[in-house]
Amino acid sequence: MGTLAPAGDGGGTTYAVLLTFYDGDSIGWLPPVAIAGVCLPGLAEYLRRVVPAGGRYERNPEQSVIDVAEHIAQMSMHASAFFGHQQWYLFDDVWAAARPELAASLMRYAASWNPYA
Repeated sequence: MGTLAPAGDGGGTTYAVLLTFYDGDSIGWLPPVAIAGVCLPGLAEYLRRVVPAGGRYERNPEQSVIDVAEHIAQMSMHASAFFGHQQWYLFDDVWAAARPELAASLMRYAASWNPYA
């Protein structure tokens, strides 16, 4: 698992599991990342302000589906007409502590297609 820097100045940790596409592969090429010092409620405002630099985007936000609770956000983000949707999960250590098996499963799924790895 990777980490994003700099760490936030609050408590807790938010984990990002982004099941994205690259060259036709959707699993195992982008490991989950931890964002220390930030719980999910504090991450939302930052994400609303961030605009990706460079790159080519063909997404249609109206086709995306987003469900947000206090400590987890689940997104089916429209990526393009060709690739369709990408699954994103953002959750913090509060959510993970209440559901350790599910949190570990999501992070394992992002890191490898092999369930025995």
